Amino acid sequence: MRIHIITVVLLLSTAIFSCSKETSVEKDNQPYKGCKVASMVALETATGKPLYALNTLFSAGGVPREIEAIDSVTGRPDFIQPMDIRKDSVILSDGQYFLLDANNRVRKLMIREDPTDPASDAFIFQYTYDVSGYLIEKKVSTPALPITLLTYNYTWTNGNLTSVEGRLTAALNPVRIFLADMQYDLNVTPKDFIYIFPDGAESFMFSMAFDYGKKNKNLLRRMTVVYYDDQGVQTDAYATDFRDVKLSPEGYVKEWLADGDSMDPFGIFAGRIRFDYFCN
Repeated sequence: MRIHIITVVLLLSTAIFSCSKETSVEKDNQPYKGCKVASMVALETATGKPLYALNTLFSAGGVPREIEAIDSVTGRPDFIQPMDIRKDSVILSDGQYFLLDANNRVRKLMIREDPTDPASDAFIFQYTYDVSGYLIEKKVSTPALPITLLTYNYTWTNGNLTSVEGRLTAALNPVRIFLADMQYDLNVTPKDFIYIFPDGAESFMFSMAFDYGKKNKNLLRRMTVVYYDDQGVQTDAYATDFRDVKLSPEGYVKEWLADGDSMDPFGIFAGRIRFDYFCN
């Protein structure tokens, strides 16, 4: 089953991050007030020229309606995902959906191995929060099997997500397959920044649209991720540092430079990234 999960990562990253032209939702020369990130725009490091963007489109009242990726060659979106919100449900397409809890946090996601193929395998992700509102556990299963295949546990320290461990729990003896470590600049407290879950291949493209509990208190400065095979043997390791951060006068992150490994399937791209905001 771990092979299928890796396939989900590859399919999502291919579908979303083949884009390369920005659509900005920020209003120039206006102060930020009541804002949230709506676009992540990759820039050419030297010139600042936009290369690609992932956008979340909101209604005037701030309700997420659509996710899109923009292609610079055609000038048109090459990926569009409409979202139909019906009380505690968010309908995507072809049997794919979110369920929200009483606090409007994501509690369940049903998504297909290939989101564009209604015949592909479906996966269920279930999210658990602690009494303080932090995400502490994610379980992965399929509709066909009544067991948990993978379990991810989240460790928070002083309001920051500092560690994520993933285990293959379908095995007779649970085996670690994933471990991430995050470090922060405790002197910077950004306003309403993005969620960053280093294991979040299934959720990152929706992370600007929906609530996954409390966000990090401080600004991420370094992230390392280690992968293991189904025998618990390390196979790969990645590390990225975040620097050259630009903040608005109000404390919103406008731009940073990710220096190191690119972790595209989780929304961490090597290079210069600009963040545009929806404000209401």
